[in-house]
Amino acid sequence: MVLGQQSKTDLQHLQAEAATIGVEGRNWIVYSQLLLTTFLWGLAWPVGRLLATNLPPVSIAVLRYAIVVPVLFGVLRVKGQSLRIERKWIVNLVVMGVFSTTLYQIFFLYGVRYAAASDDSLVIGIGPVLVAIMASFVLRERLTKTKGLGFVAGLAGIGVISLLSPNNDVLNRPLGISLVFGGAIAYAVYTVTLRRFVAADRIDDPVSAPSSLAILAWSPSVRRHNLSPPTQRKSQPMAWSKLRLDSDRCGPSQQTTEEDA
Repeated sequence: MVLGQQSKTDLQHLQAEAATIGVEGRNWIVYSQLLLTTFLWGLAWPVGRLLATNLPPVSIAVLRYAIVVPVLFGVLRVKGQSLRIERKWIVNLVVMGVFSTTLYQIFFLYGVRYAAASDDSLVIGIGPVLVAIMASFVLRERLTKTKGLGFVAGLAGIGVISLLSPNNDVLNRPLGISLVFGGAIAYAVYTVTLRRFVAADRIDDPVSAPSSLAILAWSPSVRRHNLSPPTQRKSQPMAWSKLRLDSDRCGPSQQTTEEDA
């Protein structure tokens, strides 16, 4: 009996260790993907500056999406994702496309043309702070002192980079940095619009929401402030009393009365 319990315990330990190893393996895969994403994102700035100094910035953006869009559609087809677009999504998708795909790309490519890529990459880092500030007004997220301090520090950093950056071999550093800052604002507007759109669509139709956008709907900020908990049903005392009366009809007292009769 003791040997049986010991073998069962050993089996449970082996299963727990196997599960732990599996989780750690998946974590390493995720970290590797994040590292690759960081490398590719950082590579986009010097490559973008190299292209923007020799080609028209808008033409570069057109060529980029001429390559990217077919690839993304191919990925969706391989994964079996639906391409159906609801009519109610069109306005939000147009707004997000204008701010993210059009304005952000124009600001980004013209910015790296007039300023150094390293300076521009530092300026774009204020984007998350801008998202937090805008979300406090649009999504009614809490505006804390830390967020306000981060916004002030970000603006101060942009001023320092504009005035004291050692990268002097550029066309117009203040103009380039201003354009990149405009791109950060455009992308912040896109992010806040995306969060509000996905959260609203999850409430209206949780089944048909696009899977690629639904992930953002369950981020902590959206889930905490936009997805209201399900309403609780009120108790119905009349229904319970009626049920109790119905059960009394079939109880022992009724049977006794029928037998006496």
